[in-house]
Amino acid sequence: MLYTIKQVSKMTKISEHTIRFWAKKGLFTHLQRDKNGVRYFDKQDLQLVSLVHCFRELELGLDEIKHYLNLCLLGDETLEQRCEFIKKQRDKVKNILQDYSKILKRLDNKVKIYEKDIERKRDSFNPYNKNYVGKDFYRGENQNYKGKNFNKKT
Repeated sequence: MLYTIKQVSKMTKISEHTIRFWAKKGLFTHLQRDKNGVRYFDKQDLQLVSLVHCFRELELGLDEIKHYLNLCLLGDETLEQRCEFIKKQRDKVKNILQDYSKILKRLDNKVKIYEKDIERKRDSFNPYNKNYVGKDFYRGENQNYKGKNFNKKT
């Protein structure tokens, strides 16, 4: 079965504008077209749209994505290069998850303190209060926090 951009947009929740933009940038070079130039996607193309969306969520540039897709077009001879590309993206996500795990732990601790303060009706966690008991976030294990930066070279 073949799908129009409008149908693909509804199925993937990716805007028609975005899909058209990606197509114009050369990410979907092999799409079928009718006599009016309307692009049609098959089931494999839907997987490709999903992959491109995943890469964009990782804030990869279109040139990087296009490079990966070109490697795919070259076939088996690029298996190792493609595997390395995917490993690099996986490692970025792992680092981000570790950072967010630290943030979540910190926020969980703050919630506990606030809940105790609410019980006691005493504000000890307000950094503008002279009774402040909070810790400096940039000391200890959190000093390596880099923030959300998917494109940072590792």
